[in-house]
Amino acid sequence: MLDVSHRKGAIMFCEHCGSPILDGAKFCPVCGAPVSSEPAAPQPGPVQSHDMQVQPSPVVSQTDPSGAHRAGPGPGAHRMDSDRSFVKILLLSFVTLGIYGIYALNKISQDVAVMCAGDNDEIPSYLKAFLLSLITFGIYGIWWTYRFGNRLQNNAARYGLIFTENGTTLLLWQLLGSLLCGIGPLVAFYLIVKNVNALSAAYNAQTA
Repeated sequence: MLDVSHRKGAIMFCEHCGSPILDGAKFCPVCGAPVSSEPAAPQPGPVQSHDMQVQPSPVVSQTDPSGAHRAGPGPGAHRMDSDRSFVKILLLSFVTLGIYGIYALNKISQDVAVMCAGDNDEIPSYLKAFLLSLITFGIYGIWWTYRFGNRLQNNAARYGLIFTENGTTLLLWQLLGSLLCGIGPLVAFYLIVKNVNALSAAYNAQTA
């Protein structure tokens, strides 16, 4: 006999028209199709795979104490010079009538721009600041030095460092320190070289 129904508890359903059939009935009361006495074999359900697909771990950006997300250097990034010599820069600047000093500070400002990228505190290169200082009677250079010192201090924690010197420190040495036989600007320059070397070493450690 053709199997035209299947059971669901005490009630069967006609496989021909889908109408409910009381248990024990021989024919469907709607379409008259004969009802099998044996329940239909259960249909196998979908087989769930137990193999879990490994999802890639989310990339977590570095976050500084202020909560701003900043991308750190990845492997293979350009390595920075972390062994700049203040004495060498000073002597070569003297021999070249200050030209090498402009080059060295401009290179330092370019490296700092890379190491501090993403801090939303971009400042011009030293070469641009030097040229603008010539036409603003040094005012732009004072502003640039202040911003540069603050940027170094603000990004120190990003590389696990602490700089006590900031833009105000550099300005005090440049302006008030000039009264001390003119050595104030040299001290400010030394502090810049020292802190940039430390920042460069920490940057290189993250790219190793």
